[in-house]
Amino acid sequence: MRARWMLGALGAMASLAMAPALPASAQAEWGYSTEITNVGNGAHWAVESSSPAVESTTVPLGVLGPRAQWNIDRQHDGTVTIRNEATGQCAETFIEPNARIFTAPCNTWDVNQKWNLTQRWDGFVISPAADSRLAVVASTDQHRDTPLVLGVRPYDTNDTPNAVFRLNY
Repeated sequence: MRARWMLGALGAMASLAMAPALPASAQAEWGYSTEITNVGNGAHWAVESSSPAVESTTVPLGVLGPRAQWNIDRQHDGTVTIRNEATGQCAETFIEPNARIFTAPCNTWDVNQKWNLTQRWDGFVISPAADSRLAVVASTDQHRDTPLVLGVRPYDTNDTPNAVFRLNY
C-alpha cells in the first residue's frame, strides 16, 4: 500500500516538473487589464477618440482612462491578442514595414491581430506573429502624439528602446 502511494506521489511530482514554467514576469498575469508604456519615451498606447488608430501619447493615464487600457489575451497557438478596454476591439496591422497599428473587431483567426511578446530585461518587444523581423515602435518625439507603426528589427535583435514596452499591471 505504501509503495503505491509513493509511486503516485512521484508521478504527480514528475508531471509538475514537466509543466512549462512561466517566466518570473508579468506574463503570469495574462488576460488582465494593463497600460502599455514605451521604455524609450514613456508614452502610452491609446486609441484615438475619433479613429481606430493606436497612438503613442504622453497624455496622463488618468485623462486617457479606458482608452489606454489593454487586455493581453493568450491564444491557443501561443500568440496573444491585444484588446482595448474602451472599444473592445483588437490591435491589428498590415504585415509590412511602416504599417500603422489600428483597432478592428476582434477575430482570433485573423493573422494581423496575432502578436508575439519577446521578453527583455527592461520590457517586451511586440512583434506580429506572422513576421518576427518587424516590431511595434513608438516615435522618439516625446512632445506630441504619434501613431504606432511597425519597424524593422535589427539583425542582431538588439532592439532600440522605442521598440520596447512595459506592461504596467
